[in-house]
Amino acid sequence: MQLGLFTGKARFEPDNGTTEDAFLWGFNLASKIMTEGQDNAIVQLTYGDGVGRYRGGVTAAPNDANEIEAVPVLGCLASYQHFWTEKYRSSAGYSWANASLPGGVPDTASEHLTYGFVNLIYQFSYRAWYGVEFLHGTRETADNADGDANRLQFSIKFDI
Repeated sequence: MQLGLFTGKARFEPDNGTTEDAFLWGFNLASKIMTEGQDNAIVQLTYGDGVGRYRGGVTAAPNDANEIEAVPVLGCLASYQHFWTEKYRSSAGYSWANASLPGGVPDTASEHLTYGFVNLIYQFSYRAWYGVEFLHGTRETADNADGDANRLQFSIKFDI
């Protein structure tokens, strides 16, 4: 089990008017749960005013009164890793995040984000592997526009 906490400050310096600050805070609670053999599940919960920057969203934005405000975000992730053999493994997972956007955000600000993934990794030596992963993501903005995207990526890793 792992708990991460953060605090910070977002500052808005308008061309005319006074500088404004927004207090930021958040936490991330995560755990890796061993299931069978080397297989494991990972769960993660993130929440806070200003954690959007860590979840692909907005950290702070103007409200209806044009004052800077930290944006509350709730996010979660769950994944499972299965070892097919000593050299082959796969992971599958899903992530979700939702922001409570203030009234003054741009219409294109991200309000709801999701993504899912599945991969296959080949561990060809003790310190190196390569693999392929497919990801599918969705995004909904403050003006209720939405879209989705797919990505196929290839990776290789060498530990020196």
